[in-house]
Amino acid sequence: MAYVLSYVLCLLLGQHLCICCDLKQTNKSQLCDTQKQYNTSCHKQLPHNFSPEDCTLSFEKNTPRCLSEKIPVEEIKQSNQTVQLKAYQYNNIYVLPSFNVTMTNIKWNALKIKFTIDNESVCIDIYITKTKYLPPEWSIFYDCLWYSQLIEGKYVLLEYIATGSDYIEARTFSFIAPATSKLDPCNKSPNSSETLTYLDLTFRPDLTLHIQKLPAQLQVHEYEVKQCFSTDCSIDQSFEDCVHVETIEAGPENVEELTVPLNIAEKYGHFFYIVYANSKICENGTCNISCTGTLTNISDQDFRTTVIWLSVGLLVLLAIGFLLWKVYIAKLLAAEVHNMNRRTVLLLHHPVHSVHTHVVTYLAEFLEQHCKIDVLLDVRDIHQTEHKANSASSFWGCVIRGKLLKTWAFLIPELMFNEQICQLLM
Repeated sequence: MAYVLSYVLCLLLGQHLCICCDLKQTNKSQLCDTQKQYNTSCHKQLPHNFSPEDCTLSFEKNTPRCLSEKIPVEEIKQSNQTVQLKAYQYNNIYVLPSFNVTMTNIKWNALKIKFTIDNESVCIDIYITKTKYLPPEWSIFYDCLWYSQLIEGKYVLLEYIATGSDYIEARTFSFIAPATSKLDPCNKSPNSSETLTYLDLTFRPDLTLHIQKLPAQLQVHEYEVKQCFSTDCSIDQSFEDCVHVETIEAGPENVEELTVPLNIAEKYGHFFYIVYANSKICENGTCNISCTGTLTNISDQDFRTTVIWLSVGLLVLLAIGFLLWKVYIAKLLAAEVHNMNRRTVLLLHHPVHSVHTHVVTYLAEFLEQHCKIDVLLDVRDIHQTEHKANSASSFWGCVIRGKLLKTWAFLIPELMFNEQICQLLM
């Protein structure tokens, strides 16, 4: 039977060196590696009748597939197996944070785990041969360093989906990575210690707060949970306005984790939960040892108000868009009507004198401005050619819509340009 990797505390007499886990013990699961992508067998955690091919693990870090992987927790939301998370300090020349995920009551043959930290992702896939079965009490764990990265104080999201022939479940957890130095099992006071506190977000608004207990030598007899309405949590700051949620006894030493059910259906705004350890060796008898990531909950009234404002904004935008469309259409129609009511005239003349040219040009402008006629004037709008010069010397006249209306053999004085000319040409 596989077993859950636990702490190995070594206090050397006369020295303040504590080894939480040596290199061999950290890699006992045979699943941990420093590569960014690898495949390995996980059969050594399973019964003796499992061969290396019966259990395989693939690991990816920041690959395109892993970064784009979506775990459909919202569509499934099932919770049948027992899942426990642990954080501890790895101390072997380099002090690094380490992490353990243990699953019991396994009914699946395919498991996908995804860790998301900022813009980085780690994906772990475990496959068990469908023809093999595990006893209900059997456990599988993944235990490894934080891949040589210091992530203390960062928000971590853990999602997984487990599937079998007639079984499926998916869950979501979140936590703030503890500070490596405060995970040191040799710490002599809870004031200098920190633990892993993680939230099960699967069935929101019903949450479960998990608290990893501190080492027994810190003499913690109970843990207190408070809710703080703020957007940021720091272990070192003071939280005087936090609201008491629950106090839970530490219980026997062999119980490694405590759970607190929470319901945030009527908890609105931005808030997080902070955990205090009550011990006689704490200053003032209590020490804050961990906090969760910030949660945001919008009330129904706020939601309705937001919907109303969004609806009003949408209606205003639609009204403005309609008015602009109406103005645009009106301009198009006006331009179309304008073009339909205007006639086109070709005006030719024989420039015997510059005064004659001035009078004819004025006539063209008058027709355009007052008679709704578009004038094509030869000296203004038609390129000068020899053919044009020969034809222009014979006549000048007006042509409306391609028809010759009249030929004029006289000059029209400027004073005669009035509405009668418009009526004459219409």
